[in-house]
Amino acid sequence: GERDEIEHRHAAWFLDLARRAQPELSGADQRQWLERLERAHDNLRAAMDRSVAEGDAATSIGLAFALWRFWQKRGHLYEARRRLDEIAGHDWSRRDPVLQARLLEALGGVAWWQGDIRTMRPAYANAVELWRGLGEKAELANALYNYSFVFTVPDTPGDDMRDVDPEGLGFRILEEALGLYHELGDERGEGNVLWGLGNKSYFSRAGDGGAEKFAQALERFRHVGDRTMEAWSLHMLGGAQVRLGQLDAAGDNLRHAIRHFWESGDASGVTLVLDDLSSLALARDELERAARLWGAARNLTNATGAALAGFVDGWIEQDVRPNVRKSLAPERLTELAQDGARLSLDEAVAYGLEIDVTDLAPHAEALESSS
Repeated sequence: GERDEIEHRHAAWFLDLARRAQPELSGADQRQWLERLERAHDNLRAAMDRSVAEGDAATSIGLAFALWRFWQKRGHLYEARRRLDEIAGHDWSRRDPVLQARLLEALGGVAWWQGDIRTMRPAYANAVELWRGLGEKAELANALYNYSFVFTVPDTPGDDMRDVDPEGLGFRILEEALGLYHELGDERGEGNVLWGLGNKSYFSRAGDGGAEKFAQALERFRHVGDRTMEAWSLHMLGGAQVRLGQLDAAGDNLRHAIRHFWESGDASGVTLVLDDLSSLALARDELERAARLWGAARNLTNATGAALAGFVDGWIEQDVRPNVRKSLAPERLTELAQDGARLSLDEAVAYGLEIDVTDLAPHAEALESSS
């Protein structure tokens, strides 16, 4: 006769754990928190399964919202999408506007990482409208920032990037978000918007590809201690510098980015930087190295479900920066890419850094002490 009470206490305890972990997943201790959630993953799954079966929106959506970044960083995107789609299919998920908005934000984030822009678009748009109706300025600012991603890349592969946002709606959305963050005194939020503005320039191939905005965002993220967005700023700044032909600066920033992602246990982030490093190697006429890095990235894309890396590499970057698929015969590319695909995550990171895998940990520690 105690089963129901014990199960509810179990769910409440793990929901509390997920909520305590959530703000830590971008900070200096994120690797420890990611690993703690990984160890608790089966308990978290059990709590979510039961709460969905019971129609418990507060617990199931609370868990999904708190965990989606963990799922993304640790390569559980297939599971994340399945669970979010299941919850969204129930009428009870739409009864409370706050819970519904959080579910839509989680779904939009996972869809972005899967390169599924058609799903991301309405999810983020509806979240904006819900938060606007609720009058929550901080939540609205974040939702606007998320929504701006809809106006950076095409829904359909092969569409011209210059046709994505002809009316400049994405910029106006970011300007509204920036105004709200200024009003709130939120430096991290301002960094997000600066990063978003750089992102717009990068994908639209405008000006310096967003390099100046990424550098400004990097300063803010370092000041507030957001290690995740610090790594993202380094990744995007390095990518822009590859396009600009600033190869030495690009190499420095990309090596810092991949170390950050590796140190935090973020496999999805590592995948994207491997593609950056492949492009950098090709710009330096290191064709075989570029092909192995590209193969390692494709292998991690398949393993983690982070199809965003393939989306960017295959449909956006191929005509903008050096791409190894255009530089080697298909048979030779396949052979070298298979070499890269056989590398473990640690081996791939070490290869990207041009160090022995046994030296990887000391490099990460040195980075930690110097940042």
